[in-house]
Amino acid sequence: MVQFLATARLGARTTVFRPLSVAKPVGRLDFSTTSAFLKAGGHKGRNGLSMMAPKMEATQSHRIAAKEEGNLLDDFGLMPETFVMPTGKNRPSIFKQPKENLDFRWTRYKRGFRNFREWLLYLWNVKGQWKMIWEPKKLVANLHQDMYEAYARGDGRALTKVCGAGLMNNFTSKLIRRPKGVKMEWRLHKYLSPIKMVSNRAHFYLDMGFNRRQAVFRIHSTQSLTKYDAKGNVVPGTGEPKELVEYVVLEQMALKGRPRSHWYVWGTTEETTELPKA
Repeated sequence: MVQFLATARLGARTTVFRPLSVAKPVGRLDFSTTSAFLKAGGHKGRNGLSMMAPKMEATQSHRIAAKEEGNLLDDFGLMPETFVMPTGKNRPSIFKQPKENLDFRWTRYKRGFRNFREWLLYLWNVKGQWKMIWEPKKLVANLHQDMYEAYARGDGRALTKVCGAGLMNNFTSKLIRRPKGVKMEWRLHKYLSPIKMVSNRAHFYLDMGFNRRQAVFRIHSTQSLTKYDAKGNVVPGTGEPKELVEYVVLEQMALKGRPRSHWYVWGTTEETTELPKA
């Protein structure tokens, strides 16, 4: 069951892997008509191990068609087996649930080793990229803020510069339905902890001659969304700062080693709170 949360949370379709439990966020920002936690039709991945793009699974027929037409699909979804280590109450206690705790740690190491192998293949086929391994870390704060600010003020042109196709489609549908005269103001008050990269992956698709990268960042911050009615009055119940934890996914795609896109916001995901059974 997909639950839509914070600013620009996105919906994605589960595929091959077993479903996961989804961790609850620290807080919600009520964008209701358009949300810092999109409530419908969006692009949020229930983290890890299972997510692909909505209405656009990377099936073999899609791959062949994309290759024949010389085009790439705009959205392949969250990379399968993306793992985000749970924190706080979401992580099994080493004292009360030692086996489960060790299972998560072991899974993190296994996924880390697989990711390392994928990176080696990627760097072998895409020359000169080793210098760009940490590039998304320099961009995530600005992309995160630019996206929410543009969405709040209804600036579709600015959104196209920072969002992927799936997320942009969702934003567009929300902006169209926004009541006339209603204005919004999004504000980032402060970061409650440094932005942390929790996943940094790269994959080279041998059969298609293109590659893509995805990076997941944990953003713990205080945000507010203020709504104004047609008369310019603040809508009651809005504008209060709220503590939020988001896992923002950035993506970049390239064809034959040449970037096909700049880094953009693919959407959001969640902590992995349940592992597939063997």
